[in-house]
Amino acid sequence: MIKLVRIVCLLLSAMLLGGCSLAVPDAGEHTKEDQMIGAYITREALEAYDMDAFFTDNRWQVADGKQFTQEDLSGYQNRLFAQIEKNESENPSDWNVSFPGSKGICFFAPLWDSPDGSSYRDNVIDAQVCERDFSVSASDEEETLGLTGTIYVTPYETPNEQFHFYVNPVYQNPDGEIYVLHGSGYLMQTTGTSVEGEQVMTTLTDERNMTADDTQKKEKTSVTVKFEVIYRPISITLCEMDARHHLLKKKVYQPGKIPKKLRAQEGTAYILVETEKESPIGETVVSREICEYTREMEGVLESFYAAEDGIVRKKDTEVVWGRN
Repeated sequence: MIKLVRIVCLLLSAMLLGGCSLAVPDAGEHTKEDQMIGAYITREALEAYDMDAFFTDNRWQVADGKQFTQEDLSGYQNRLFAQIEKNESENPSDWNVSFPGSKGICFFAPLWDSPDGSSYRDNVIDAQVCERDFSVSASDEEETLGLTGTIYVTPYETPNEQFHFYVNPVYQNPDGEIYVLHGSGYLMQTTGTSVEGEQVMTTLTDERNMTADDTQKKEKTSVTVKFEVIYRPISITLCEMDARHHLLKKKVYQPGKIPKKLRAQEGTAYILVETEKESPIGETVVSREICEYTREMEGVLESFYAAEDGIVRKKDTEVVWGRN
């Protein structure tokens, strides 16, 4: 029997064994003017509350043994503001966005101001997020922002090792400042019996009503983060084939070492990408994908490699086809 990946909530949420939708609580943590624009995924919990300030303000009630509620704490929730390094550029694609004092995976879509006074939305997504999708739709009544992405993890060899993930909501205020609040924490336990494709996901949703020029408009945000098991790639073989399925060239690469740009042999119709992977119990598993030639556009060849943190990254290689 296949043992499913277990997700155990470390804070106030219940155990998750499949898809879930987690509404972001509106208990004073953020103002109604601030929009949720994505998530910041960390391996360690962000400091949720300024407890020093809380005990200073409530020292007499604490001494009297008062029982405090979540609402009492809401005004003391920490906001970790992003630091933006513009690198002497006015183009946001050249900027580095980070949260000082923490390490995590950026997965959000801020609204940037252009020099001409207009504004546009773009994404800030780190390489650990694969199969990403970023969508924005707008009408007179509603604006919707959607983000979905997958984080691939390799199974551990022993059941005592675990992945801790915290999915923290990211907001942007009317002044353009970006900040993150603490989110729910999850324990992802993968074992030697875990198989490729096992997947769980969590979704953050936020909705607010905005009024502009006496007209009400809804703004909705949905952020879905999937965690999926993939075995560790150990070698990648590229086989360049002609239209009659004859081998023109064969080359073996180490994961992550395929060049960013690859020129195919003349007459290549498609490239067979053969990835050899190792399961936690030492078995060899092979998967195959095809990157096919088209006259209309250049192709993109996808490959995967595992980092030391156990998270698998995707690498895209531009394929330049020879003349046929």
